Amino acid sequence: PYRKETIAIVVLVLLSAALGTVQPFLLKRVVDVGIAQKRYDVVVQDSLLSIGTYLASNGLGIAFGWLSVLVGQRIMRGLRDELFVHLQRMELGWFTRQKTGELQSRIANDVNGVQSVVSDTVANIFSNVASAITAAVTMLLLDWRLSLLSFAIIPLFAVVSTKVGAWSGRVRKTVQERLAAINATTNETLSVSGVLLTKVSGRTGQAIDRFH
Repeated sequence: PYRKETIAIVVLVLLSAALGTVQPFLLKRVVDVGIAQKRYDVVVQDSLLSIGTYLASNGLGIAFGWLSVLVGQRIMRGLRDELFVHLQRMELGWFTRQKTGELQSRIANDVNGVQSVVSDTVANIFSNVASAITAAVTMLLLDWRLSLLSFAIIPLFAVVSTKVGAWSGRVRKTVQERLAAINATTNETLSVSGVLLTKVSGRTGQAIDRFH
């Protein structure tokens, strides 16, 4: 449903990454031509161009970020609508086996997680890949020997990132489960019937301990 926005995001990311590669060449020209040959007109001109490309690149980055969040929010709204419709169609017996708080958590917190993947993770991966490729090309054009030396440490970072990513995935899953449990507990104990039952049975302390 969001093909136009997605294409716009791709174009903005590529333009931003391309503009980011211009600055090193401008800096090289400032040093090699402007300062070394005392051509201060080149220093002023390329410095202004560098500022311009920096502002343009950041402006495109802001636009790309705004669009990706917009698409993510719209996807999240659609998912919530579909999930709510789906739940409305479930048979009555199914609801007797579920905790209301956990269902609310699915609609609120879990869908938020999906939105985060769409507007943050996927968008950032694409942006980072584009930036990495353009940076690598720029580095090789400037000095291939220093570039190869820099590239040598990439496998180390890849191994560390993979391990951290796997650990982070387990932590996120636990967080979503705990949020569902919190919602279930608050729904059970803070509803009128839940508060009444807790107070009548003298289980306020146990309810507090459970929430902690």
